[in-house]
Amino acid sequence: MGAMLTVNEVAKRLGVSRETVYQWIRNGRLPSVRPSRRVIRIPEEALEHAGLGRAAQANLETGDQQDGVVVITAGQLTRIVERAVRRAVQEALAAHTSGANGGLLTVNEVAQRFGVDRETVYRWVKEGRLPSVRPSPRAIRIPATALESADGRATEGGSSNEQH
Repeated sequence: MGAMLTVNEVAKRLGVSRETVYQWIRNGRLPSVRPSRRVIRIPEEALEHAGLGRAAQANLETGDQQDGVVVITAGQLTRIVERAVRRAVQEALAAHTSGANGGLLTVNEVAQRFGVDRETVYRWVKEGRLPSVRPSPRAIRIPATALESADGRATEGGSSNEQH
């Protein structure tokens, strides 16, 4: 058996991060030995047998591409999706606020405008009687243009105890 390498030595040799080496070990792509609970050693010959010697270096130089496919981690994918969602929400908010009649209104503003309680506005949104936009999970905005078309529908079926 040849030399036993530490995770840091393997990472330095292959030009990857320590986390990448740990991931390869977890995925079974890189065999390892654990002499104790906190110590990991990788046999030197395992680097070539696992195809990580020159292949890892080639992947780094080509931007982690394999057969035209970009390889990314789950964390990277999460960040990409979060950025895309954030951008889409910002664009939607910008489109609504640049529209006619003042853009988006809060639940409190709609409640004051109709003279009802906030809970009534939340119920109208939930029932679909009042269209809304959710810029975040805890925020609800109602397009001002929707109030003009919903003015009659939102108050339909409302009882006198809902009035404030």
